[in-house]
Amino acid sequence: MKKTNKITTLLVILILLAGAFYFLFLGGNKADDPIVHMSFGEYKVYLIDALVRETYGESIMGYTPSMLIETFSGLTNSDFDNVPTDYGMYSVVDGGIVFRPNEPGVNDSKFLISPEGTEIFLNNVANRLGEKIDTREQFEGLLMKIK
Repeated sequence: MKKTNKITTLLVILILLAGAFYFLFLGGNKADDPIVHMSFGEYKVYLIDALVRETYGESIMGYTPSMLIETFSGLTNSDFDNVPTDYGMYSVVDGGIVFRPNEPGVNDSKFLISPEGTEIFLNNVANRLGEKIDTREQFEGLLMKIK
Protein backbone atom coordinates (compact mmCIF):
# COMPACT_ATOMS: atom_id res chain seq x y z
CA MET A 1 0.00 0.00 0.00
CA LYS A 2 1.30 3.44 -0.82
CA LYS A 3 2.44 5.69 2.00
CA THR A 4 -0.19 8.30 1.10
CA ASN A 5 -2.95 5.68 1.40
CA LYS A 6 -1.72 4.73 4.88
CA ILE A 7 -1.62 8.38 5.90
CA THR A 8 -5.13 8.94 4.54
CA THR A 9 -6.40 5.88 6.39
CA LEU A 10 -4.74 7.02 9.60
CA LEU A 11 -6.40 10.42 9.22
CA VAL A 12 -9.82 8.83 8.66
CA ILE A 13 -9.43 6.68 11.78
CA LEU A 14 -8.26 9.67 13.81
CA ILE A 15 -11.22 11.75 12.60
CA LEU A 16 -13.62 8.93 13.54
CA LEU A 17 -12.00 8.65 16.96
CA ALA A 18 -12.05 12.42 17.50
CA GLY A 19 -15.73 12.55 16.56
CA ALA A 20 -16.55 9.68 18.88
CA PHE A 21 -14.56 11.38 21.69
CA TYR A 22 -16.42 14.66 21.14
CA PHE A 23 -19.83 13.06 21.25
CA LEU A 24 -19.01 10.81 24.20
CA PHE A 25 -17.15 13.22 26.45
CA LEU A 26 -17.69 16.80 25.35
CA GLY A 27 -21.45 16.98 25.30
CA GLY A 28 -22.30 16.22 21.70
CA ASN A 29 -25.91 15.32 21.13
CA LYS A 30 -25.68 11.68 22.16
CA ALA A 31 -29.24 10.94 21.17
CA ASP A 32 -28.44 11.80 17.54
CA ASP A 33 -25.12 9.95 17.29
CA PRO A 34 -25.63 6.46 15.84
CA ILE A 35 -22.12 5.31 16.88
CA VAL A 36 -22.98 5.79 20.56
CA HIS A 37 -25.97 3.46 20.25
CA MET A 38 -24.19 0.72 18.30
CA SER A 39 -23.41 -2.57 19.96
CA PHE A 40 -19.73 -3.46 20.02
CA GLY A 41 -20.30 -5.98 17.20
CA GLU A 42 -22.08 -3.35 15.07
CA TYR A 43 -19.27 -0.88 15.78
CA LYS A 44 -16.62 -3.34 14.56
CA VAL A 45 -18.50 -3.94 11.31
CA TYR A 46 -19.07 -0.17 10.92
CA LEU A 47 -15.34 0.64 11.14
CA ILE A 48 -14.28 -2.23 8.88
CA ASP A 49 -16.92 -1.21 6.32
CA ALA A 50 -15.76 2.42 6.45
CA LEU A 51 -12.16 1.42 5.76
CA VAL A 52 -13.09 -1.03 2.99
CA ARG A 53 -15.26 1.69 1.38
CA GLU A 54 -12.25 4.03 1.54
CA THR A 55 -10.26 1.51 -0.50
CA TYR A 56 -13.03 0.62 -2.96
CA GLY A 57 -14.86 3.96 -3.08
CA GLU A 58 -18.34 2.51 -2.91
CA SER A 59 -20.86 1.11 -0.51
CA ILE A 60 -20.30 -2.57 0.04
CA MET A 61 -22.71 -5.15 1.41
CA GLY A 62 -19.95 -7.40 2.73
CA TYR A 63 -16.41 -8.32 1.84
CA THR A 64 -14.17 -11.13 0.70
CA PRO A 65 -10.71 -12.02 2.01
CA SER A 66 -9.05 -10.38 -1.01
CA MET A 67 -10.90 -7.10 -0.32
CA LEU A 68 -9.80 -7.16 3.32
CA ILE A 69 -6.19 -8.04 2.44
CA GLU A 70 -6.09 -5.12 -0.01
CA THR A 71 -7.53 -2.79 2.66
CA PHE A 72 -5.45 -4.05 5.60
CA SER A 73 -1.86 -4.76 4.58
CA GLY A 74 -1.09 -6.42 7.92
CA LEU A 75 -3.35 -9.41 7.27
CA THR A 76 -2.16 -12.88 6.37
CA ASN A 77 -3.97 -15.75 4.68
CA SER A 78 -4.08 -17.62 8.00
CA ASP A 79 -6.42 -14.93 9.35
CA PHE A 80 -9.17 -16.37 7.14
CA ASP A 81 -8.94 -20.00 8.26
CA ASN A 82 -12.38 -21.42 9.18
CA VAL A 83 -14.18 -18.15 8.43
CA PRO A 84 -17.78 -18.80 7.31
CA THR A 85 -19.96 -17.10 4.76
CA ASP A 86 -23.69 -17.70 4.58
CA TYR A 87 -23.08 -20.36 1.91
CA GLY A 88 -19.71 -21.90 2.68
CA MET A 89 -16.43 -21.62 4.53
CA TYR A 90 -13.00 -20.15 3.86
CA SER A 91 -10.05 -22.27 4.89
CA VAL A 92 -6.31 -22.17 4.36
CA VAL A 93 -4.80 -25.01 2.34
CA ASP A 94 -1.08 -25.09 1.54
CA GLY A 95 -0.88 -21.42 2.54
CA GLY A 96 -3.64 -20.27 0.17
CA ILE A 97 -7.21 -19.22 0.92
CA VAL A 98 -9.78 -21.69 -0.41
CA PHE A 99 -13.57 -21.26 -0.47
CA ARG A 100 -15.53 -24.43 0.20
CA PRO A 101 -19.20 -24.00 -0.74
CA ASN A 102 -21.91 -25.82 1.21
CA GLU A 103 -23.57 -26.71 -2.10
CA PRO A 104 -22.64 -26.59 -5.80
CA GLY A 105 -23.48 -23.61 -8.00
CA VAL A 106 -22.46 -20.85 -5.59
CA ASN A 107 -22.31 -17.36 -7.19
CA ASP A 108 -20.07 -14.43 -6.25
CA SER A 109 -22.41 -12.90 -3.66
CA LYS A 110 -22.14 -16.07 -1.61
CA PHE A 111 -18.43 -15.44 -1.05
CA LEU A 112 -19.11 -12.50 1.28
CA ILE A 113 -18.02 -13.13 4.85
CA SER A 114 -20.96 -13.48 7.25
CA PRO A 115 -21.32 -11.49 10.50
CA GLU A 116 -20.27 -14.62 12.40
CA GLY A 117 -17.33 -14.95 10.01
CA THR A 118 -16.29 -11.37 10.73
CA GLU A 119 -16.02 -12.19 14.44
CA ILE A 120 -13.99 -15.33 13.72
CA PHE A 121 -11.74 -13.42 11.32
CA LEU A 122 -11.12 -10.66 13.87
CA ASN A 123 -10.40 -13.20 16.61
CA ASN A 124 -7.93 -14.99 14.29
CA VAL A 125 -6.11 -11.69 13.70
CA ALA A 126 -6.11 -10.76 17.40
CA ASN A 127 -4.82 -14.21 18.39
CA ARG A 128 -2.06 -14.11 15.77
CA LEU A 129 -0.91 -10.71 17.05
CA GLY A 130 -1.41 -11.56 20.74
CA GLU A 131 -3.97 -8.78 21.14
CA LYS A 132 -7.28 -8.54 22.95
CA ILE A 133 -10.30 -6.92 21.32
CA ASP A 134 -12.69 -6.73 24.26
CA THR A 135 -13.20 -2.97 24.04
CA ARG A 136 -13.62 -0.38 21.30
CA GLU A 137 -10.19 1.03 22.13
CA GLN A 138 -8.50 -2.37 21.82
CA PHE A 139 -10.32 -3.01 18.53
CA GLU A 140 -9.27 0.38 17.15
CA GLY A 141 -5.68 -0.39 18.19
CA LEU A 142 -5.84 -3.70 16.32
CA LEU A 143 -7.07 -1.94 13.16
CA MET A 144 -4.19 0.51 13.43
CA LYS A 145 -1.73 -2.40 13.64
CA ILE A 146 -3.04 -4.19 10.56
CA LYS A 147 -3.62 -1.06 8.46
